[in-house]
Amino acid sequence: MAATVIHCAQDFALEGRKEPLAWLDGLLAQTEISTEDLWEIANLIPQSSVTLVEHAVRIYADIESRLRKDISSHGRANAIPYLAGALNNLALSLSAMGRREEALHQAQEAVEIYRELAAARHIPYTAHVAPT
Repeated sequence: MAATVIHCAQDFALEGRKEPLAWLDGLLAQTEISTEDLWEIANLIPQSSVTLVEHAVRIYADIESRLRKDISSHGRANAIPYLAGALNNLALSLSAMGRREEALHQAQEAVEIYRELAAARHIPYTAHVAPT
């Protein structure tokens, strides 16, 4: 269902129709939506979508917040790589909105986390750090 809502939002918003954006907002406002479901929705939004970039920022910010809570409250260290990914994707979305300063801050934090992960478990995260 999320894929259909996102496609409708992107296609019809270009024609000035706001209903599909409201549907997407309604989908995101569900209190029982899981972090995994948010990831799935975020991954359905094309990186080049000008129409949905604000939604992408809100989704990745929500994912970041949830992951930070899981890490600090529940000690879920296995969520740290996902936090780095969320920060990276948030940075890309912020940059697409022209919010370069905020994007830079998020990207720098993601790189710092990837470097720490690479130092601790060299092989899996080196590709994320190498280009920096």
